[in-house]
Parts: sequence; C-alpha cells; structure tokens
Amino acid sequence: MPWVFIYWVEAYSASNMKGLNIILHSLATEPEAWSVDEYWAKHEKGLKIWIGHGFFSCRIEKPFYQELGLFERIKLYKAIKQIKAENSR
Repeated sequence: MPWVFIYWVEAYSASNMKGLNIILHSLATEPEAWSVDEYWAKHEKGLKIWIGHGFFSCRIEKPFYQELGLFERIKLYKAIKQIKAENSR
C-alpha cells in the first residue's frame, strides 16, 4: 500500500511543477503583465499569488486555491521578488 501513496505524491508534485514552471516562465518573459505589491502578485489574466508573509506562506489564491511545497514556494517567491525589484526602479 505505501507504493500507492508514493506514486500519488510523485504525480501530484509533477503536475504542480508543470504549472509552477509556466508561472515562472511568465514571470521571466513578461514582467510587464504582473503587478506586485506588498501582499499580492497579480497577473493581468487573473492569477493571484499571496506573498504577504514571505515564502513560508506563498500560495496561489486565484483561479483556485493551491498550496505549494517548500522548494516551489522558494522558487516562486524569488522570481516575484525579482519582478518587484525591477518594477521599483
């Protein structure tokens, strides 16, 4: 039975990584489409990411709520932080 759980975790992680890679690519290639403030990173198409308390609470709020793993949160938060720094110049 444990192998079923491990397979499910790997499949879930792989699907999350695919979506995260799309978001990271969007942050890198079209930073002008993102608005970032102290609490939110928002894409012009409607994606909202909560960044209010640093990478520990970084999560996707819209179009549907999604928690991320620790390493996924760190990657996403670093990319958003870079966009925020570029926008503040």
